[in-house]
Amino acid sequence: MVFSQLDYFIEKDLSPRLILREHCFGCFNQFPSEVVTITDTFCKKPVDRYDYSQPFTPVPQQFFYLSEKLAQEIAAALKGVELCILYDILSRGDKLIFNTALRTALMEYPKLSLLYLSHYSPTPKIYGLSWPKNARFLPLPNTTYLCHTPEELLGVCRQFDVLPSSCRLFFSQDDLFAFLQEKKTVPLC
Repeated sequence: MVFSQLDYFIEKDLSPRLILREHCFGCFNQFPSEVVTITDTFCKKPVDRYDYSQPFTPVPQQFFYLSEKLAQEIAAALKGVELCILYDILSRGDKLIFNTALRTALMEYPKLSLLYLSHYSPTPKIYGLSWPKNARFLPLPNTTYLCHTPEELLGVCRQFDVLPSSCRLFFSQDDLFAFLQEKKTVPLC
């Protein structure tokens, strides 16, 4: 999906800025886009090697330190951006550290518009969680959640406690591109 969207942006003479984990860059180096890489290792180990899907297991203390460092990098990468397209970062337990870092970084950009796409089914909401485990179930400000089916839309509403008006159905890449044209801004992937 990301590759076809990048092709579209290039075809329309748009110049998206890609914010990628440093070890994902190789997949995207053939695209003539600005690329900003975000650290994804600590002490030579991937920062997202743990899956934090288990709701009541604690995160290690270094999680908070790493999340803050990542937030600084993400905030710098978002400078000058009007629209950010997010993929999977909110839903997956193994991306929790990037999820929390993004939320911290967004405090510097209260007007930034976000589009959220997920390749995964919505996660049933788990109540009674504290920070940072509850980040997988908290809505992001200024976010439109893009869903493929009405069932997925309802699941996203339940997962993030958002109204259906915060979601939008799209069935194909063309629907997404039409939505981006309505926004009249250069997207960031």
